[in-house]
Amino acid sequence: MWLDVLVVTLQLFALLTILSIVVLSLVWFERKFLGRIQRRMGPMRVGFHGLLQPVADAVKLILKEDVIPG
Repeated sequence: MWLDVLVVTLQLFALLTILSIVVLSLVWFERKFLGRIQRRMGPMRVGFHGLLQPVADAVKLILKEDVIPG
């Protein structure tokens, strides 16, 4: 029983990891492609050739403060 729970947990972790990597790489490719269309380099500031730009965007989104008018 515990082995089954462990296997399912590891499978879910692997699935989420793979999906995260795919989404991050697709966002990076999209930005690079749009940069080329607009005759600019695309994201280059964070990491090697902008590879960490999606991670920086995710951190920015998580840390963003909600402003609710009074």
